[in-house]
Amino acid sequence: MSREARFPDRPGIPVSLYSLIVVMAVERLVLLGGMVPPPLATAPLFLLLLALSCVLVRRVGSEVVALTVFVAASATIALFASSARSSSLERAACVLARTPPSACTYRVSSDSAASTGGYRSRAVACVDGEAVADVWLSSKDELRAGDVVRCVGRFRSNSDDEWGRSNRGRGIMGSVSAVRVVSRGSDDGALAPLRAFREDVISDIVSQGSDGSTVLAGCLCGYRGALKEREVDRLFSTCGVSHLIAVSGTHIAIVAELVAMVMSRIGARRLVSAVVLLLSIGSFVLFCGAPPSAVRAGLMSVVASGAALAGRRGQSLSAVCAVAIPLCLVEPCLSCEVGFLLSVVAVASLCLFAPYAAYVIEVLFSSEAASRWASRRRWGRRALETLSGARRALAVTLVAQVATAPIIVSNFSEISLVAPFTNLLVSPFVAIVVALGVASCLLRPAPWASFVLVRTASVIGDAVVAVLRAVSACPFSSVSVSASEGVAFAVFFGLSLALLIWWPRVNARLVRHVMLAVFVGSACLLFRWRFFAPARVCVLDVGQGDAILVQDGSSAILVDVGPDDSVVQELQSLHVLHLDAVVVTHLHGDHYGGFDSLSRGIGCDRVLVARGVSSGFARIESGALARTAPEGVGELGLGDALDCGGFHLRVVWPESDVDGTQNAHSLELVLSYDEGGRSMTGLLTGDAERDETGEVVDSGRVGRIDFLKVGHHGSRVCLTPSETKALSPLLSVASAGEGNSYGHPSEEAVDMLEDVGSRFFCTKDVGRVVVAPGSGGLEVSCERVPEPLPDVA
Repeated sequence: MSREARFPDRPGIPVSLYSLIVVMAVERLVLLGGMVPPPLATAPLFLLLLALSCVLVRRVGSEVVALTVFVAASATIALFASSARSSSLERAACVLARTPPSACTYRVSSDSAASTGGYRSRAVACVDGEAVADVWLSSKDELRAGDVVRCVGRFRSNSDDEWGRSNRGRGIMGSVSAVRVVSRGSDDGALAPLRAFREDVISDIVSQGSDGSTVLAGCLCGYRGALKEREVDRLFSTCGVSHLIAVSGTHIAIVAELVAMVMSRIGARRLVSAVVLLLSIGSFVLFCGAPPSAVRAGLMSVVASGAALAGRRGQSLSAVCAVAIPLCLVEPCLSCEVGFLLSVVAVASLCLFAPYAAYVIEVLFSSEAASRWASRRRWGRRALETLSGARRALAVTLVAQVATAPIIVSNFSEISLVAPFTNLLVSPFVAIVVALGVASCLLRPAPWASFVLVRTASVIGDAVVAVLRAVSACPFSSVSVSASEGVAFAVFFGLSLALLIWWPRVNARLVRHVMLAVFVGSACLLFRWRFFAPARVCVLDVGQGDAILVQDGSSAILVDVGPDDSVVQELQSLHVLHLDAVVVTHLHGDHYGGFDSLSRGIGCDRVLVARGVSSGFARIESGALARTAPEGVGELGLGDALDCGGFHLRVVWPESDVDGTQNAHSLELVLSYDEGGRSMTGLLTGDAERDETGEVVDSGRVGRIDFLKVGHHGSRVCLTPSETKALSPLLSVASAGEGNSYGHPSEEAVDMLEDVGSRFFCTKDVGRVVVAPGSGGLEVSCERVPEPLPDVA
């Protein structure tokens, strides 16, 4: 710019923001933390705080006392509301526990999403026509919001774990598995015509059958079923742009802009325009299923319109609080809804910090000389305006990402590193998709025009998905980060408070030097992990499945990829940037199910399977192969060998061609390392059991070893006593999921291995196990053991 960047004023913080923070914190403590005092006990607490405030009024001033009283009153009311809600949930749980599911009616409140063995949706359980509580309703058929279902099934109350407590906090008191749907109808209430219209719109959009059509259905109708089925939602999450397909303030703003444009063209009065605007926004919120984030945004529009009609300047932060506080007090469970929490935190943070972030970006990335030169030319002035808009958009994205990071990290254990760039890239096109979608709904009476608009929006959506797919394939597009929500929020609030108090001017040269140092340091770390990784064998913690990483220097091979995308999180935690090959031992889902997820930022050169299995794997993973493994599928037979840095892997089973459908078809690999005075030997078994491993031992293809990856998750039939004696592993590791229904690992397998002096670990107990060759034995470390284990020798 030709002038110095304007330093923003320190934002004023309304009393209502303190109240909102306290209300949500108290409600979360009660509903998630179980701090439930009797509701009547809150009245004496309020009176005590009021009396204390009166005593302090002369010492600290009336403003501080007013703030204290207001916040104390808010906390007391929130405590009363959340305690009463908690008590009602407990009563509801008792009613559901003693009432058979067949005696209940379930009003589906959210579109179902694909899950294991069918679909799952949120529904309101009703007994004798009265709503009792929300439940998860699982069925073989896809259900839509507004459906009314009666079924024969099984009810299971919330378990006493993190998932169960999260459900309770959200007002969901258990799960119903529908064995047979007895009847299915539609709610005949006042919203029935709107729901029917929504159903028609969704059907027309999804019938396009493309990724772009699923984006349109999600943005316009709040329908995420097709997004999940085609795994497009995962792309948005990896790239940090999930908010673009979650109906919220952005979408409300687009609808408002379209309505305002129409009202302006026809010359409508301000009052008429405001009424039409509010009716349009209300209809849109109901049309898309009334998610909490959209309700919040819609009510903020009501507040803003009311302020405009009254001739008063709207205060965004005060409007957020004026909307969020009543919503949380009326329904305390909203404080535990992740979507609502993300929406409120993001908007409040933007009100506080977006101007300062824009100032910092302008100081760092503007040149006075270049701006002066460009301002003398017409195209230069337009370019400066475009850059200014891009800087503001980047500031908004950065503030929103930093503010919501505590919630994202604690709930999803993942954070996107490409979000600012991706938002700038695709946000304008998603806005066009929404605008075209709204226009297509208005032109439904003209089917050809509506079809053209839907088709155009789908094509643009396809382009957005293609961009996201390319971005998500970059290394470290997203990284795994885990943190306690309390700790994450404490850090965020501490840093926010420090910034609000300090509110410093930016020294551009100093900040640029710091950024350069961070960049150089990050580049050095990436270079180190890509080309100089330590020699190690890592049994990854992927739940009920297998995934073993063999790595040395610039080489890395993954043996099996687990059941789902948890393998990517594990690899990122180990700083793995690339895989030379993926070996799939056999075609069971818990060994290859996570393969497609490797396309998001890691990838591999090729896939290797047993002889006879390549056609079957290519058929199952045809789409994922094209995205993940450019060299395609190769086959391994008895005696074939692979080198991975200093590691040597040799195939010792199967002896002939197989189709990969049985445990007995699993590839077994003997592993060895001997370099620089360090050595180790091992056996990787897949799901091979005692018959197959016995053949390998009896044939002399393997003898005594240092390390054993126990076959078939440590089942009863994985080994025999004679086999364990012949192998005599110093260390044995089984991979199994916590609470698995198979009882893996079995006591028999553990006892057999410990009887020959082997030290036994299972990933469900200790997490990821890392084994490295040492000069005096194996060097072993476990994820959930506080201190490194002594060498195993």
